[in-house]
Amino acid sequence: MIARSKDYIKSKKANQQRVDQPYYGLKSYKVNTGKSSYAVKKKSPSAIKVPKVAPWKMILATMTISIVGFFYITHVFATQKILKEVTELRRAHETAKRSHAEHSLTYDRKTGPAQIYSKARTQGFIHGGAADPIIRIER
Repeated sequence: MIARSKDYIKSKKANQQRVDQPYYGLKSYKVNTGKSSYAVKKKSPSAIKVPKVAPWKMILATMTISIVGFFYITHVFATQKILKEVTELRRAHETAKRSHAEHSLTYDRKTGPAQIYSKARTQGFIHGGAADPIIRIER
């Protein structure tokens, strides 16, 4: 048997009493005992209130959203139409560019020096030689 003093027994009883008392430190674990102002009452699902919105505000918000949506959809369709036109114009431009390059090449072939010399020979012209003869200096 262990001999214990009266002070030890009193402190042990005081600790047991503290454990049995409700804890008021955290609000989520509090029980409404009516003893403290910190007690939290549990709310029933019906006690949760939904904020009331005036009907005219709801109608105004719906109309605003619908008008903005209409303008957005109109903008999307207009953008798609413009994109289609740009694509068509780009194709037409590429076709015109290829045609121009082809005609330019044909023109260059017809007006080039080889063509002119061959036409001149067929028409009876005589080649006169180089226009800039080489000058030789004798020493």
